[in-house]
Formats: sequence, structure tokens, C-alpha cells
Amino acid sequence: MLENIEFGYACISSIIQKCSTAKTVPLSSFNKIPDTEGKIYRLETIARENLQNTTRLL
Repeated sequence: MLENIEFGYACISSIIQKCSTAKTVPLSSFNKIPDTEGKIYRLETIARENLQNTTRLL
């Protein structure tokens, strides 16, 4: 009877804490970073966290 129920991604992410795969950098804070290297570092950090969290959910 319940074999066709799929809980999916939303349920998994509500069970595992601190695993957002959609973390972003607000444009206002991004523009406050003074140098290009710092901006790239911030974007890489956020992308890495999102990928690590995606891996945790899989």
C-alpha cells in the first residue's frame, strides 16, 4: 500500500541539520568585498559548501 510513496529531497533536508544546498551570496555583501580575489574566494566557498551538502544528502 505504501510502496509508491516517495518522500523526496524536501523531507531529507528537513531531517539532516545545516545542509542547505542553496546558500547564496547577497549582491550587497558581495559588492562590499574590496578585491577580485576575495570575491572569487567567497563564491568558491559557497559553491563548495553547497556541493558538500548535496553530497551529504545523497
